[in-house]
Amino acid sequence: MNVEQVVAVNNKIYHSTTATSIRKSGSTVFNDKVQRFLEKFNEFMINYDVEELSPHFRYEDFAIPVSRVGIYDTPQNLSIYEASKIFLGVIYKVHKTDFSKFTSTAADVIWFEENTLKDVDIDENMR
Repeated sequence: MNVEQVVAVNNKIYHSTTATSIRKSGSTVFNDKVQRFLEKFNEFMINYDVEELSPHFRYEDFAIPVSRVGIYDTPQNLSIYEASKIFLGVIYKVHKTDFSKFTSTAADVIWFEENTLKDVDIDENMR
């Protein structure tokens, strides 16, 4: 389950049976993804301070250009740590948003499309 699937359901791209199933399971799947992200964020960026353990590792080395209305109106290079905190905030907001409000023009949907893959790429590079 991802934001694009929710938009597709709301645009009636899926067959009605599939769309109903996605609507029913969407919240659970999304909660599971958020929980996994939080676990990894806490494990590697909070509980297990990589910068403290490795003198040659710096979060700033893994910068990612991020913008967010009201925070950074134009993209700013932020460390993966700072970008992840913004990502968590957006995830929380999306989690509280009504399923039917996700459209291809919704601000949070556009933000995810613009930022999620960059964040995933940086995470992969850190490994």
